[in-house]
Amino acid sequence: MSDEIEEVDYEELGMDEDELTSDLFLHIDHEKKIVKATHSFEDKIAAAEVVIQHLLMMYGYLDEDLMEFIESLEENIGNLHSTLEKDNKQTIHFLLELEAAKKSGKKWVVTHAKKVKNEIKKVEQINQKFLKELHSQLSILKNQFKTAKHIFEVEIEKAQVKSLKIKLEEGEEEVLDILDKLLKFFIVYEHFFEQELKELK
Repeated sequence: MSDEIEEVDYEELGMDEDELTSDLFLHIDHEKKIVKATHSFEDKIAAAEVVIQHLLMMYGYLDEDLMEFIESLEENIGNLHSTLEKDNKQTIHFLLELEAAKKSGKKWVVTHAKKVKNEIKKVEQINQKFLKELHSQLSILKNQFKTAKHIFEVEIEKAQVKSLKIKLEEGEEEVLDILDKLLKFFIVYEHFFEQELKELK
């Protein structure tokens, strides 16, 4: 994980699970898999890093396999963050702006969509390579859940972590909910980048 993520005591701050994970789904609808407003994808990834750090800090003791799984998530989300830092962040901003435009009415689209598309076309070849890398890394994160059947029961098609195969004590149930939200987060952005790649072909 990125060394820039500062450790936070969430219990001391009085932050509950919903507050911890709320930034993951701000400006997107994970059920419909749509973008509702322009936002920073890098901020989203940073939010996911914080959530994963929370799991390691608070629940790493629960089970060795679970801890290794979360550490692997941490490593791969860090790789994704590094990709964003070394490439053109403006590309993602334009794509998110264009996607949000589709939900903002005809006048907005007529005024702004052509401009946004022209900006994208300026670096189309770079975009495709960049987007393919982001899509690939999100697929890796999603597939980690798919292949961890020894840790939990998961339905990828429904983007749902159904149950953990370890016993949770009172107060530990949020582990399941947080893992479920992380899976939904990875799947919605994997879908988004997949759709954008199709449109750029």
